[in-house]
Amino acid sequence: MEHYTLLDLGKYFKKDKEVIRRSINKLNIEAINEHTREHNNIAKLYDTSTLEHLKAEYNVHSKEAQEQGAPKGATSTSESKAQAELVNVLKQQLDKAQEQNDKLLILLQQEQQQRRLLNDNLEIARLELKEVLEPKQHQADSNSLNKEVSDTKDKRSLLDRIFKR
Repeated sequence: MEHYTLLDLGKYFKKDKEVIRRSINKLNIEAINEHTREHNNIAKLYDTSTLEHLKAEYNVHSKEAQEQGAPKGATSTSESKAQAELVNVLKQQLDKAQEQNDKLLILLQQEQQQRRLLNDNLEIARLELKEVLEPKQHQADSNSLNKEVSDTKDKRSLLDRIFKR
């Protein structure tokens, strides 16, 4: 069932909404949501019988009404079903995108954790290598120092023999 507002009916009959309102009052037609509206700023809705009464009031024949078509603002059940389906599809797409986003965040966190572990392991390996290389280098330095000392002693003893002190 279609519902019409004063604005819809005004567009349909190409009249101001106040003219339509006065005609509806004159015909003693009540809006279908007259008693259920919580606030006065909610639009009054009229059914197709109101449309038919106004057609008779304004002497609009069915041929003219067919040419004019239904009011543009009127919402039919098929339109509302299509809109509901569209909303559902969009919600599903949004949910799917959110799931993908969540998965990507998890993967990013895992990658960052693995990178931290790799960097920690690399630092440990560097320290171990340094520990292994330092004693050898230390040992090589002491060997060369001992050799220099012994060479110096040999040179002194040679000189002592030559000059016989």
